Amino acid sequence: LTPLSAAMSRPARILFLQHVANLGGSAWSLLQLAGGLDRAAFEPVIGLRAEGQLAEACRRQGWTVLLHPDLRPLVNVGYAHRSPLHPVNLAGWRSRDAGIRAAADLVRQARPDVVHLNSSVLVHLAAGARAAGARRIVLHIREHWSVPPASRVGRACQAYAAAAVDRLVAITRTDAERFGQPGRTTIIHNWPDFSGRDTPVDLAAAYGIPPGTPVVLALAGRNPIKGGLVLADALAHLRHPSARVLLVDALGQTTSAAARAARGLLGAVGLRTYGMRLDDAAARSGRRILLAAATPAMRSLMEQATVVACPFTQPHFAKAALEAGALGRPVVISEGGEAREAVRPGETGLIVPPGDPKALAQALDHLLANPAAAARMGDAGRAWVNAEFSRAHSLAQIQQLYRDLLERT
Repeated sequence: LTPLSAAMSRPARILFLQHVANLGGSAWSLLQLAGGLDRAAFEPVIGLRAEGQLAEACRRQGWTVLLHPDLRPLVNVGYAHRSPLHPVNLAGWRSRDAGIRAAADLVRQARPDVVHLNSSVLVHLAAGARAAGARRIVLHIREHWSVPPASRVGRACQAYAAAAVDRLVAITRTDAERFGQPGRTTIIHNWPDFSGRDTPVDLAAAYGIPPGTPVVLALAGRNPIKGGLVLADALAHLRHPSARVLLVDALGQTTSAAARAARGLLGAVGLRTYGMRLDDAAARSGRRILLAAATPAMRSLMEQATVVACPFTQPHFAKAALEAGALGRPVVISEGGEAREAVRPGETGLIVPPGDPKALAQALDHLLANPAAAARMGDAGRAWVNAEFSRAHSLAQIQQLYRDLLERT
């Protein structure tokens, strides 16, 4: 772990640590970031918790993939502060020390020049990386940072960052301010990128949606924060009887026999999970709500959508809003600090209160009933996203941040 300089004979090794195995938002962002690095200067090594779609995609790029089953998040920052007894919160705290040890193991194995924690829920791993000798650690605040700073979780995260993280990268101004590390945080935007997700798809053949049908597309699925049930409830208020809602989920539909048996058992004892309620809503809709697994056809789905919806129940940054804008699709998004960084209200899309299906339906109706207005918003979104969310600029920023760290003595 010696300091590097521009004259060094080998590329600097960047160890990216990521806790999810499927190709969701942060995983796609990791692929795009690592894949955009100057390979003459930087060598990506990917540390993951388990085999899966992300590991396969990394190996196709020729990158080294290291696995450790204890590479788990501290907590889910989207709702960990609600209750200390929340199952995800309990699991997060139980696995904290194991995660720290896992990070240390991977650092000793990879011997990186920079450790890049690819999610704010991995902030505790900085302690393990530092203990194993890592001298340069970057924390990427990708998830929305809604944990109150004075809460138990907030204080712990702040302490880990202050003690072990050298630089923080936030994807929005809002989260940079919420995390509260002034002078140590750089804002580097995500950017639209459909690499590996540009396979054409026919909506009629794949989902039974007749040609010419208005389609509301949302990357919502089984994550309650992303508002799939709100959008399902909004369908009852839509004035367009032919409109279809396509909910895409990184986890896909749970169709295994074991999962169906588990759902049946939960239902028998009166416990209904979010996913079960979403299944019921889709079944009652008469195929007006369709559930789809995350697919390599995301570009094609967005291009064929009439509107892209981001109906979050909590403030959350929507990369989907940027992707929709890049493809000239208007967006309806829930209010929050990040919403106004992803959409210009009334110009590139519409903003509605979170958790309000009637307001969401009204906004969707406005765009479905006014194709000229929707087209104008789509055109404005394309121009704005292309100008403000540049892949080249963001990649240059992150590589310069690495260089600045590596030049430190």
